[in-house]
Amino acid sequence: MEVLLIEQTEFTPMVIFEPNRKVYEITGRSYLENPQDFFHAVLTYIEKVFPAISHPIVLKVTVEYFNSASSRYLLAVFRLLNDFLLSGQKISIEWHYVDDETLSDGEMYEGLLKVPFNYVLNESAGE
Repeated sequence: MEVLLIEQTEFTPMVIFEPNRKVYEITGRSYLENPQDFFHAVLTYIEKVFPAISHPIVLKVTVEYFNSASSRYLLAVFRLLNDFLLSGQKISIEWHYVDDETLSDGEMYEGLLKVPFNYVLNESAGE
């Protein structure tokens, strides 16, 4: 199955979606002024590939910082996952947080969706 790999940069997170290994991760910082191109690739991949996945999907998200523009696109990713959940796929989000603020961000997203969130304190990410 097709793999999506986007290398982390100073302004963008790393994205690894490898269905054959059951790996789905978004990791790093996102503070692009115009994040639509970056997230368009992610959204297009999810729309194209996720319908053919039969195993449970756990998206691991470790985002240390994201600006408001990136936040809107991250929500668009989560809403797309929410649509797949509502259509019967098993999907959850593993939200790795580094402090109370990033925990609160995850809880805010969870409140807008039906996708279950599991929270993991990532003490080493803030160092």
